[in-house]
Amino acid sequence: MTAADSLTQHSLQRARRMIEDDGMKAVDIAKQLGFSTPAYFTRFIKTHTGATPSELRNQAKAARIKSAA
Repeated sequence: MTAADSLTQHSLQRARRMIEDDGMKAVDIAKQLGFSTPAYFTRFIKTHTGATPSELRNQAKAARIKSAA
């Protein structure tokens, strides 16, 4: 794994945690993680996960509801 791959994975893990657990807005997560624009952050997430930040948040919410039932 290259240094760039490692940084990408680290950013992706932090972003997913913030999206799924913290409930922060994508624009705030993008800013906190140092992305130049919220649109670039959304493209980054979509490219690496196949889902938008909103879709990831909804999937995590549905999984929590399902596990609580």
